[in-house]
Amino acid sequence: MDTNQFIIFKVGNEKFGIRITEVQEIIKPQEVTTLPESAQFIKGIIELRGEVIVIVNLGERLGLTKDNNDGRVLVVEINGVKAGLIVDDASDVIQIDENMIKKPKGNMAGIKTEYLSGVAKLDEELIVLLDFDRLFSDEQQVQIEQAAKENN
Repeated sequence: MDTNQFIIFKVGNEKFGIRITEVQEIIKPQEVTTLPESAQFIKGIIELRGEVIVIVNLGERLGLTKDNNDGRVLVVEINGVKAGLIVDDASDVIQIDENMIKKPKGNMAGIKTEYLSGVAKLDEELIVLLDFDRLFSDEQQVQIEQAAKENN
């Protein structure tokens, strides 16, 4: 039986999971330098240990539009560019057996199923599992790359 580890986090009232292998670290939010004329989901940039990180409002990207400045930032890599995903809370690392993951049907929590790898039910609670590879379109990945290059 295959198991995968997921970091569980909240955006708004929804619980999500992302494979632990996709997350480099979790940090507290820092002062963000806004970027004029950037995509709406790009909140700005921060400097972390001498490296520029593009900060993405995950709630905005998923259409949940909650702006949170005091949650957590999941540091990830998108096409070779470090980015920070703003989430409301990152609570646990859990193991989920492959057979517990079901394919999503329709929109889950108002989120398009193309962004999801599945849904798992844990302790009577649904966890929406994000498909990190499909979370950002090619165009959005380019926007993130440009924001990083212009400010490095």
